[in-house]
Amino acid sequence: MPIRHCIVHLIDKKPDGSPAVLHARDSELAESAAIENMLADLNESYNAKQGKAWGL
Repeated sequence: MPIRHCIVHLIDKKPDGSPAVLHARDSELAESAAIENMLADLNESYNAKQGKAWGL
């Protein structure tokens, strides 16, 4: 399945317990082989996990 749109945001969570900060990206990333590979790796990693449940 081709990747048509991709936006990656940064969640900055400090180890000191302070609230996390969301740094939202305001534009899409350009299409690239790196994005295709990253999402394929993410999909493979997610599907390898045991005990996934939908809608919880």
